Amino acid sequence: MTFSFGEIRMAFDFVIHSAAGHWLPHRDSLSLGKELAFDFVDERLPEEYSLVRDIFADTENARGRFREMLESSGALRERLEFETSSDPEGAR
Repeated sequence: MTFSFGEIRMAFDFVIHSAAGHWLPHRDSLSLGKELAFDFVDERLPEEYSLVRDIFADTENARGRFREMLESSGALRERLEFETSSDPEGAR
């Protein structure tokens, strides 16, 4: 799928005007992704809690290392389903 510059500009203008000039912070800047990660681990992988705590203690690429840990433990799909079900509007 491709878009012309005009279409992209129109979409951008729509977002700017429909948001009444207010920008919402990304969930990462509010640490919501981190909170959700700990909620998931606490509920579904409690034996990995200390490992995940160590992963997030060093913020450099913490999300990438967390994803790798989920992939290696076979829990990535379950994590994505948890994230979707935890968001009532499915906005994540």
